[in-house]
Amino acid sequence: MTSDQVIADWKQDTEWEGNPSLGLLSFTKKFSNPFNNNRKVPVTVFGKEGSWSFCVNAGANSDFSYTGYCVGCVTAKEAMRFVDNKPNLFR
Repeated sequence: MTSDQVIADWKQDTEWEGNPSLGLLSFTKKFSNPFNNNRKVPVTVFGKEGSWSFCVNAGANSDFSYTGYCVGCVTAKEAMRFVDNKPNLFR
C-alpha cells in the first residue's frame, strides 16, 4: 500500500494473524486505554476492498477482545477513519 492509502499512526501488518490464505490485509494502531493510562489498546483493521472489520484487543486474552464491521467502508483508509472516529470502541 502507498502512504496515501494509510492514515498516520496505522501500521500495515506483515501478515494477517488469522488465516493467511484468505489474502486479507491488516493494519494496527495502538490507542490510549481509558481504564489504564500505562497501557495501550491495539486495534486491528482487517479485510479487503469492499469488506472491512476491526478487532479491539482489550485484554490479556480473547475474553476481553471483540470485533465489529466497519459499516460502509470500501477502502482500508475508510476503515481506519471509521475506527479513528469511534472513541467509544474502548469503553
